[in-house]
Amino acid sequence: MTDFIVLDATCSGDREAWLAIWNDSDHREPFAHPTYVALFAGDGRPLCAVSQSRALMLPFILRPIDPGSSELHDIISPYAYGGPFGASSDVRGLKSFWDELTHWASAHNVVSEFIRFSLHASNRGYPGEVRTGQDNVVRSLSPTIEDIWRDAEHKVRKNVQKAERCGVVVHRDDDTLLFDEFWNIYRSTMDRRDAAARYYFEREFFEAVHQMKGSFTYFHATLQGEVISSELVLSSARYAYSFLGGTRAEQFAVRPNDLLKYRIIQWAKESGREAFVLGGGYGCNDGIFRYKQSFAPQGGTPFFTGRRILNPAAYARLVDARAMTSTTVDSSFFPAYRA
Repeated sequence: MTDFIVLDATCSGDREAWLAIWNDSDHREPFAHPTYVALFAGDGRPLCAVSQSRALMLPFILRPIDPGSSELHDIISPYAYGGPFGASSDVRGLKSFWDELTHWASAHNVVSEFIRFSLHASNRGYPGEVRTGQDNVVRSLSPTIEDIWRDAEHKVRKNVQKAERCGVVVHRDDDTLLFDEFWNIYRSTMDRRDAAARYYFEREFFEAVHQMKGSFTYFHATLQGEVISSELVLSSARYAYSFLGGTRAEQFAVRPNDLLKYRIIQWAKESGREAFVLGGGYGCNDGIFRYKQSFAPQGGTPFFTGRRILNPAAYARLVDARAMTSTTVDSSFFPAYRA
């Protein structure tokens, strides 16, 4: 097997090889799992570029630009974080990896590329434009749990204590026994927030996630036996990620989500993880971001994206064609022909 390969999760042999490389990695990031990438492929192909000598994995989706034709494609990372995972600090090695991907992309008529870099990976050596997005909140777990508690904002500590006094108890659920309760709370939370369509996932989505044994855990806050706040946490060998969840509006007063988040932090610390990623907000420094930051006031971490045009002539033609069919193209969107 050559050093640089691109594996396709829809091909059984490639999927087995992808899983074997993922299982042998020292990170086992959920976002690099073939099941996860396939969930976001749509009419594209769930792929992963692998450099075995450098232990690098870059999951991505190869999308047809015209679904009725296979002539032109573009590349995008799946939802959340896209890698490269296992990236070393060797800038020369990283540059070589991107050069190999560029050569592959050229052979597959790729017009443009949009990468969501992992918070823990290096974007050095990337041949395109790197942009800074909204900060994400990362709770380092290297301090003692006592220091983590003291570092949280006063309102977090106050709310955790209130939830405990009210009788709220948090349970870990590795076996999806209370999935229906999670599902109902998650859906009602998305409705209440009038969330964008990309944050709504059907039951089939979660059933696929449940196939990723060891990479997910549910946490439920209960009051008198009733689930009132719930969260799905994804995890790698090193990190835990707040993924999806919600709280019953009628139980806000007992502050169950503060206790839920703190118990997840305790679990992640006790299980040997290096950090708990709470994520970002819908907008820059909005209420959701500030809430997450209250658990890690110094935990703001830049989120980087990468974009590049690999076929300028084709890109220009596509942008021109898009402009002829729409008068409301968002000039900041990339690639512009999908705005």
